[in-house]
Amino acid sequence: QQIIMQHMFSIIIMLLAIIAVLYVKKLYRSMEQDQLQMNALFEHATEGIILTNKKGEIILVNPASEQLFKYSKQEMLGKPVELLIPMRYQGNHDTYRNSFANNPSNRRMGHGRDLFARDKHGNEFPVEISLSHYRQKNESFVIAFVVDITQRKEAEARMTAQRMQLEKVSSEIRQLNAELETKV
Repeated sequence: QQIIMQHMFSIIIMLLAIIAVLYVKKLYRSMEQDQLQMNALFEHATEGIILTNKKGEIILVNPASEQLFKYSKQEMLGKPVELLIPMRYQGNHDTYRNSFANNPSNRRMGHGRDLFARDKHGNEFPVEISLSHYRQKNESFVIAFVVDITQRKEAEARMTAQRMQLEKVSSEIRQLNAELETKV
């Protein structure tokens, strides 16, 4: 009877160990699945995503950022984010970046003003930027979501030109109408 109890105890311990191993495997699979989904979101996003540390050094970029800025990932990593900002704005950017680091909040940038980015070849293009932040292991990080809005700005310019042309034609019609009334 004592031997049976010892064997029964051993079997229970083995079953508990098997259950624990299966549970840990399931957790790892779940974590792996979550990691794959996060990687898919990052890698397949159509917006440029740039992760910087508190000093403004680029530590992670997605493929959309590489296409947008025409730099390879290796050319951007470790470089200051000012690499992607037109020269005329770089002087003030340190101040803005430090202000954000001291008072981080998730926000869209550029309300009421036009923002521009610069690609590897020095070409500037209009962008819309959203900033987010997070802390990990007592270190702050900033995530910038960058969208090229060149087509939107071109459409706005066309609409403005058409509106001005319409106003000009309307003014000319009013003037012709006034002249006709005078002649009649």
